[in-house]
Amino acid sequence: MLYQYFPILLLVTQFLWQSTYAISGVSNVDSSFSWPAPTAKDTDTEATRPIDTSFFSRQLIVYGKTAQLRLLESKALIVNECAALARETVKNLALTGVGEIYIVDHATGDREDDHCYSIQGDSPSLQQYAESLNPHVKVHSVQRETGGLSRAIQEVDMIVVCASKLETIHVWNAKARAAQKLLSAAMVKGPVGLVFNDFLDTFVIEDVDGESYKEVLLEHVDWAPDATDPARITVRCIDEQALRLGLGDTVELRPLPVHDEAGGEQPTTTAAHGDVATATASFVVERVVNTKTCRLRLVDPNDASAVAALRQRSPAAASSFALQKLKTRRTLHHQPFDQQLRAPSFAECNGCLSPKHDWALKTVLLASLQAFDTLQFATDDVHDPLRHDAAERRALSRLLLIEELKERGVRDPWRPISAGGRIGRQWIDYVYPRFLRSCIDAPCPATVSVIGATLAQEAVKGLTQRYAPISQLWLFESLDSLDDDAADDEEAANDAGADAVSSAQEANAVSRVYGEALQEELRGLRVFVVGAGAIGCELLKNFALLGVGEGRRRRHRHDNATAPEEDAAALAASPWGRHGLQHGGIVVTDDDAIERSNLNRQLLFRERHIGEAKATVAAAQVAAMNRHVRVVAYTHRVGAETAHLFDDAFWRHADVVVNALDNVDARRYVDAQCLRHKLPLIDSGTLGTQANVQVVLPFVTESYASSSDPPEDAVPLCTLKSFPFQSEHCVAWAKAQFDGLFDGDVRHLAMRQRLLQPLGQGQGAAAAEVVAAWRATLAADEQRRLDDNVETVASTRATIGSAAGTKGAAWRATFAWAQATFSRWFDAEVAQLLATHPRDSVDEDGQPFWTGSRRRPVAIAFDATQPLHRDWVAAAMWLRLQSLGWAAHVGVESLAKAQAIVAHLVAATDDDAAGAAGAAAVADEGREPLPSALAAAPLAPQSFEKDDLARGHVAFVEATSNLRSRNYALPPLETLDVQRLAGRIVPALATTTAHVAGLVSLELLKRERERLVRRFRNAYVNLAVPTVAFAQPVRAATTQAAWPAPSPRRWPPSTAETTQALLARLLRAPQPTTASAAASATAAAKASASAAASTTTAPASQWDELHVPPLRRAAEELAGGDGNSGSVNETDRILKLATTAAEETRTRRR
Repeated sequence: MLYQYFPILLLVTQFLWQSTYAISGVSNVDSSFSWPAPTAKDTDTEATRPIDTSFFSRQLIVYGKTAQLRLLESKALIVNECAALARETVKNLALTGVGEIYIVDHATGDREDDHCYSIQGDSPSLQQYAESLNPHVKVHSVQRETGGLSRAIQEVDMIVVCASKLETIHVWNAKARAAQKLLSAAMVKGPVGLVFNDFLDTFVIEDVDGESYKEVLLEHVDWAPDATDPARITVRCIDEQALRLGLGDTVELRPLPVHDEAGGEQPTTTAAHGDVATATASFVVERVVNTKTCRLRLVDPNDASAVAALRQRSPAAASSFALQKLKTRRTLHHQPFDQQLRAPSFAECNGCLSPKHDWALKTVLLASLQAFDTLQFATDDVHDPLRHDAAERRALSRLLLIEELKERGVRDPWRPISAGGRIGRQWIDYVYPRFLRSCIDAPCPATVSVIGATLAQEAVKGLTQRYAPISQLWLFESLDSLDDDAADDEEAANDAGADAVSSAQEANAVSRVYGEALQEELRGLRVFVVGAGAIGCELLKNFALLGVGEGRRRRHRHDNATAPEEDAAALAASPWGRHGLQHGGIVVTDDDAIERSNLNRQLLFRERHIGEAKATVAAAQVAAMNRHVRVVAYTHRVGAETAHLFDDAFWRHADVVVNALDNVDARRYVDAQCLRHKLPLIDSGTLGTQANVQVVLPFVTESYASSSDPPEDAVPLCTLKSFPFQSEHCVAWAKAQFDGLFDGDVRHLAMRQRLLQPLGQGQGAAAAEVVAAWRATLAADEQRRLDDNVETVASTRATIGSAAGTKGAAWRATFAWAQATFSRWFDAEVAQLLATHPRDSVDEDGQPFWTGSRRRPVAIAFDATQPLHRDWVAAAMWLRLQSLGWAAHVGVESLAKAQAIVAHLVAATDDDAAGAAGAAAVADEGREPLPSALAAAPLAPQSFEKDDLARGHVAFVEATSNLRSRNYALPPLETLDVQRLAGRIVPALATTTAHVAGLVSLELLKRERERLVRRFRNAYVNLAVPTVAFAQPVRAATTQAAWPAPSPRRWPPSTAETTQALLARLLRAPQPTTASAAASATAAAKASASAAASTTTAPASQWDELHVPPLRRAAEELAGGDGNSGSVNETDRILKLATTAAEETRTRRR
């Protein structure tokens, strides 16, 4: 399975990065860049300046608040020389949230790609388009004539260059160096792209990989494994966790908090060493024994006092330690662009789609780019040097390529590597014709998506100092997406390029780079896009720019093959035909509605679209980008329940399916349908900075279901209920309490009410029978909850409803319920656990009970002076009244109002005038009578809402989990972490989404889907490291079916040999060499034929007449051969069976 090798590829890439990353640069300017250390002012700004968490929620999970604040306060200058690349880069930076973006055109006049379809849609300018993407971003257009460029360079933090020539990167690199500004630059030529970083002479990375490291509990610490060196220790973690450490990692060892007998946290202290509970020591991993054990060495040998303090723990508490992996800073030294061109340091991120990724290929690609740049300058034609004479063009470009290689120290570029050369003819012949044909100034939209996303991500790295940047050159190519025939025929390739250029106003980038044949095929494709979320939006954008589904002409999707005649009536009657997509189009489906949290990464949606269907809006936005594309939107989930919509006719008449889903079950269903109908499938997914692409060719490569991700670590129920040792366990417990208290129990009560509603008064026996029958349909755990909690809900509803008749009485009744629930969860149940297992208790093995993953808790009594306690009670009151359907009737319209009521009830309001006035207003409202509509209010179960914080769901889970963490001395979690864990939010970035969508689009351009599997690439991407790893799709597993057991009746040897020789010839199988082997194989063939007795067979005329007589003679001997009618019929039957078996087997092999 391909996914098994992704972690290995990542580790190898990280090792290469660590060993080759630092580059000793030479510069006449002592330049450096590093964000200053946080000051008190910075801390205040972070605390007071709000971040729009509803907009940036998915991105905040990846970057964190500090990095997001830096982005919002940063400024970037975008140099626009390549309009398509500039649009893509500005789009990604705007969605990411760069505070201010300045756009300057490097050259005046029409650019080479202005005629192409644009992602701007109806926006008249790039500035307005970028501002519409993110209300938190300001976009400025820089005017060169008024001196605005000089001011902009001084004001910005970073310069981002979208170039069409290498010379442009050189010019702006010099300007950036002079102004001491970071620079990221990129260039796209057809299917080839280049990214370059210059982060000055010194650049500090604060967080290399962006991973969050969990604390690991230790089971044992050996303080003196080597008596001669006390600075070394050996640690072993508990069985429930793994260390996941590597050589050279820096870790921190700290003791866990200890509770005293009274229940409070009481650190153990000594006069000599101070506070043991707060003492820590930093170590370096010296040896990894296994996943549970490693040996550590003290970072500072002089810090022995910290180790001595840690060793003061009593033997009973020797295992009460935790190990935390630390983030380490890393310093980079970059060189200017001209030095990198002479002696390039290629990034070890394997960014080439072709199978050869070594230094030779990268060198030839870079030399080809330089030769092309020189050719542009020499011919004084900045738009397209390929307008000149074809022979002159080929000769000049090849000469320039060879000269560029020689300047890099390759004395004989033609000398093969096997003979001691560094390049070899095979590399030049592989790159040169493809590059010359496709590397015109018409960037492929799919390549632009990949390079634009990478460039934007590199800019974010420079602005935030988060993640490892490319150091320093990264070359990307998709030359395999070009036809081999066209690449081999250089003359035809150049002529095709010239023809494409001459009709540039009619053709887009695909026809200019790949030719009109592929463009016509893309126009006629019927593509099914499943999902219109982040990846779906980017895919639809790319397909619109590529001209997919324009429906202008229908061509078969295989070269040199005669297209079968389609059943016009069946196609017209299918869903494709009913929507007018017979000659090409796109069907997109998604059952979700647009939410505000989608706007940060789903580029087709705006504020005005919130609440509308994703698929409908996406289809309309795509039509604005390309008026020719035909898109039909469905608002349904793809699954068994919608098989009547996406029926066999729908799947049968599709050409390709592209997945943009966020759940495994839907992916498996689509995969099964594609296998059933033999449809190519391209699947992709993202997780923060990571992404993957899988190409599925039915019965040729592995399907999606052939491999699976490793299962998530399951947490035992006893751990969640009584022995949590991570804050995540507390969140899971809190979410379960929410689901039961405000959702499941309320639904059960509502169901019981609906069952009893038809029954009148005096029918208690009938009511009990109805409830008992319904109870029997529930699972055992649901029955227990019904018995324990639903009656409590009903009684609480009755108690509140029968209160003194005022709102204040209802408040006090609800407050009493919340306070009682608080005491039960965080005090009484914990006290019962401590009574069952005292401090000195032991387990069944005689070991101390409270050790390892079992952390001894402390009971917490309700304290109205504690803000967390009041917040929990307010959230519980608000949700209880909401679930009972009474919140609005009793005057509790919001969580804030519930908090004010709690403050009033506990007499904890502020002493200022405003607070007194607010308390008086609450008291006055409490005297109001309850409305008469209260009794008829319906129940309202609360399904957990992870994004809308105003509903109070996240507030309750956060308060509950943090109180639970206090019980067990675990660190509390912030709101964002609670949202992610309780809502199972998948982190997402606009840059990763655009990158993976570009890779998917490149796979769609590869026409020969079944004939040349080697063209296709599965991909694994991690933009943080960075890693871009490719592999050919794994071939589908083949299983040879076992023949049934042979019949006891055997053929004569001579007949067996004759028949088996015939069958072997028909099936193209090796003939048996011995009589016994022949008899065995013939008996197996006979048994197989007998098993297919009900199968009709083709007439004997389909076989060569020379083959029929021996087979008939063998059949006659097997049937008895006495010439009577019975034996003749038996002979015919056996002959038919054998012929059928041979035909079927040969068909399967074909």
